[in-house]
Amino acid sequence: MVIIIVSQPSVSEIPASLPDLAAALRSGALTLEAYLAALEARFAEREAAVLAFMPEPGRWERLRVEAAALLARYPDPEARPPLFGVAVGVKDIFHVDGLPTTAGSRLPPEVLRGPQAESVARLRAAGGLILGKTVSTEFAYFGPGPTRNPHNPAHTPGGSSSGSAAAVAAGLAPLTVGTQTIGSIIRPASFCGVVGFKPSYERVSRAGVIPVSDSLDHVGPFAGDVAGVALAASLLIPDWRPAEAARRRPALGLPEGPYLGQATAAMLAHFRAACARLVERGYVIRPVPSLPEFEALRERHNLLMAAEAAQVHADWFPRFRDLYHPKTVELIERGQAADPAEVSRARAGRAQLRAELPALMDAHGSKGAAVEISAIKVVAAQLQTRVLDRAMQVFGAVGLTPDTPLAALWSWGRALRFLDGPDEVHLRTVAREELRRSRAHRGDNVLHLQRWMPPESL
Repeated sequence: MVIIIVSQPSVSEIPASLPDLAAALRSGALTLEAYLAALEARFAEREAAVLAFMPEPGRWERLRVEAAALLARYPDPEARPPLFGVAVGVKDIFHVDGLPTTAGSRLPPEVLRGPQAESVARLRAAGGLILGKTVSTEFAYFGPGPTRNPHNPAHTPGGSSSGSAAAVAAGLAPLTVGTQTIGSIIRPASFCGVVGFKPSYERVSRAGVIPVSDSLDHVGPFAGDVAGVALAASLLIPDWRPAEAARRRPALGLPEGPYLGQATAAMLAHFRAACARLVERGYVIRPVPSLPEFEALRERHNLLMAAEAAQVHADWFPRFRDLYHPKTVELIERGQAADPAEVSRARAGRAQLRAELPALMDAHGSKGAAVEISAIKVVAAQLQTRVLDRAMQVFGAVGLTPDTPLAALWSWGRALRFLDGPDEVHLRTVAREELRRSRAHRGDNVLHLQRWMPPESL
């Protein structure tokens, strides 16, 4: 008799990318039994240190029953839905049939219960298995939960979708969903090093989700890469249209002004460096003066959020005030005291901003390359005197004139430790294009450009 021993795959053998994992589960190349076994092992290894999920006794028994039912429903691999068997984490302000909702609070779950979220229903219909509830800050505001950053337990994972981001980063779930009212998708995604997608308002249904602010809340997915988020978005958004191959890369706008002025010097330097890397990879970046009244905008946002949060908690708060986190108490009481006329103006300001920002993007995007080059030449002209003066101090007469190619001017500025921030990004766009054209044509063009370039020793 021959005994065949079949080993279970380790976590490292499970496809890391959501589309690859989903394809393996649909085809049967990775069985549901093996997948759940590997996930359970990963949980045993990491969850106690990360605390991304709400506790659930009998989690794995429940999942195996649901997986068996899914397999019985779709025995034919060709008929299986897109997320067949994929484990999905759901932020604990979404209602999920069969699981309690606490919203990261101490309120009785039976008080908070409601019909299953439409987004959860869509993911289940696509074959997803609900792995469990991920930790949320209290009512998706600032009362923190226990979740730790998987990369460094001493660092915050960001909030309010703390568990959703940390679960993906720790390899506990390939796909999670969360919400954003201020920065609660993109912030924890950034802190945890995963991809978070905040769609436009109402692109993903908010039905069945305990709100912070009906005017400001958004639902969106987390995954390990852009391809995973794109797959999730295609299932969550009813009228999703796959991106067509663009003939040219889009121009990216830098929101210069008070908004970027909120960043620390270190964060701003990191941001500028990221922009420079994008330029090196062929993207056009255009500084766009925007949000000139950012402080007033932030005040309106906070007022509207507080007022609408007070409405959400109008029934619960009087009964359970002592169970709320102090930060949530402050939010609700501030909202209760808000002037209805001011709230109405804040809501109108939100609508106005939603119209202004796309118009601003369209205006700057439609100007095209001619305007981009024109704007860069303005910057070049402003810098020319400074570059020339400094170059002459260091090297003597170097022959820079009003006809100096932008590529050479940029190179001199870099050589003299001169250019940084938007000046650098602005000039590099055209400078690289000039260099590309010169190399393509060789001959007189490249000789013309070389005569302007600084010494290679720099």
